[in-house]
Amino acid sequence: MMRSRAFQSGAVALAVGVAVLVLTTASVAAVPAWNAFDAATVSDIFLDVDGLKYTLTLGLSPTLTYLANTYSVNWVQSFCLVSDAETHYFTASGGAAGSWGFDTNKNDPAKIAVAGWSGGGGDRLYPGQSKDFVYSTLNVTGNSVVAGMHMGYGSNGLTHSFKCPLPPTPKPVIPEWSSLSLGMLALPPLTLFRRRPRR
Repeated sequence: MMRSRAFQSGAVALAVGVAVLVLTTASVAAVPAWNAFDAATVSDIFLDVDGLKYTLTLGLSPTLTYLANTYSVNWVQSFCLVSDAETHYFTASGGAAGSWGFDTNKNDPAKIAVAGWSGGGGDRLYPGQSKDFVYSTLNVTGNSVVAGMHMGYGSNGLTHSFKCPLPPTPKPVIPEWSSLSLGMLALPPLTLFRRRPRR
């Protein structure tokens, strides 16, 4: 009887341990495989690059155009660099970005075609938000890469992974000083043509 209870306690402890391991593993999403990305175009989504730091920004009204249909983008849960061909390899490494874990599509570090981050536990980037991703090392020499994102879009809860070039965040337009100076220089002569009062 004592042995049976000890066995049951051990079995329960083992089951709990396995459940915790499964939950922990499930909360860290892997980056999509190279062939999971489809080409698309987006608007109001921007990517700023400063050395090894990539800043992904979702505007207030991001959209996705795929197969001639345009959808609103609801969230992004993965950001990667994706090679233009599955056998055009590059090298990359990185650390965690908050709860977003770094991963690549290959166990062999010399055969990477996708490298980036995925949000764990439902952590996502929503319209109006931005997030920094910093590669520890990155070498894409001789290869062409574009941004890849796993996103939720449309009003019916659609999700998929897309690859597309992303523009940098637009900078505010500031008038050039030379244009302002010319405008100011044009003002004083106008005052000379004011009608003088008659005496």
